[in-house]
Amino acid sequence: MDRQAAVGVAAVAEASKSPGESNQAATARPKGRVVKAIDSVPLKWWFTGVGVVILAVSAAFGGLADAQEVRALIPQLQPGDQFVGPELSATLHSAELTDVAPDYTIEPEAGNTYLVVTATVTNNWKESTILISDLLRLEWLKDEAEGVPSRVALLSDGTSLPQANPGVPIEVAYIWEVPLDALTPGDDVEVAIRTKTFVLDGDVTYGSYWADPVTAATVTLEVEG
Repeated sequence: MDRQAAVGVAAVAEASKSPGESNQAATARPKGRVVKAIDSVPLKWWFTGVGVVILAVSAAFGGLADAQEVRALIPQLQPGDQFVGPELSATLHSAELTDVAPDYTIEPEAGNTYLVVTATVTNNWKESTILISDLLRLEWLKDEAEGVPSRVALLSDGTSLPQANPGVPIEVAYIWEVPLDALTPGDDVEVAIRTKTFVLDGDVTYGSYWADPVTAATVTLEVEG
């Protein structure tokens, strides 16, 4: 697999059409909010991996595609591979079990420990954001947060809710509190990388925003401890 999981699915599909088909589709395509939002995103940022396209198609047709078949088509990345999304890019490096999270004085609850995943995150969008916690998810973890990390911290100084500025990579730790018997050193842990849809909202209150995260790739990391 290419080291950048940025697959131009839409471009390939469009290129396979004849000029007449492409023009007809462009004319007939409804220009709703989501379509306008997609049109406003630079093309090179929109090709986020086959997982997004497949999941969207499956949802549009009422989930007719078998869930396991859909999941099998989601890119499986290796540690160090870069995932490039329309809003955020991510490279996952390591996973570690520890009772002391980076610059975090609160101990885990009895019977739990911390899983810390280190990653390099880059903001591909034109505005700064602190909303990067839902970029990663443990889909197998059944907790109140539905697998979203309880904390994200800047590795350099432990700052919570680190700000990702456009085009500037940051080294961060994603932290989950997991049961002690969920993982042991040497196990493999699968981490889902998610991407969102850019919504162009005409409402003055909310404006435009990124929403509806879906799994676009997964990375399997060996757990250290």
